Amino acid sequence: MALIGARKLFFVGQFNLLNDLQMSQEAVASLYMHHCLSTLLI
Repeated sequence: MALIGARKLFFVGQFNLLNDLQMSQEAVASLYMHHCLSTLLI
């Protein structure tokens, strides 16, 4: 029973980590796009 709980926690943790990575990648991508656009405008 405890093993299943631990495994579940592990998967949830992995999912949250992936979610955070995706969010940060999107944030970096949008910042990069903004940077490129602003340099083009200057």
